[in-house]
Amino acid sequence: MREKNTYKLTKWEQETIFNFNEDEKEASVYTYNKALIRRLDGFCEKFPDQFKLDKESWYGKHLSKTYILPKKYVSIRKPTILSDAQKIASAEKAKNMRKVKSQSVDL
Repeated sequence: MREKNTYKLTKWEQETIFNFNEDEKEASVYTYNKALIRRLDGFCEKFPDQFKLDKESWYGKHLSKTYILPKKYVSIRKPTILSDAQKIASAEKAKNMRKVKSQSVDL
């Protein structure tokens, strides 16, 4: 239920917390991050047997959600180190994709 107040959280207060332990197979994700909420909501729709919305809360105008998911989907990856040639190729590819996208919008 959405609270009728005007509380405002700072960006610093709008946190994301991943929580799991060694004993259980599930992790919980508590977040205010809108992009992560959209992504996890999509996973809940596509994979309801694995991703579940546990709780939804409002703090003033700020929405937070808590999800339950298998902890095997929580991962930390090493950074990708690109050569200068790979960076240039990637930039060109992105530029071409933006160009194609803008042309399709103009039609």
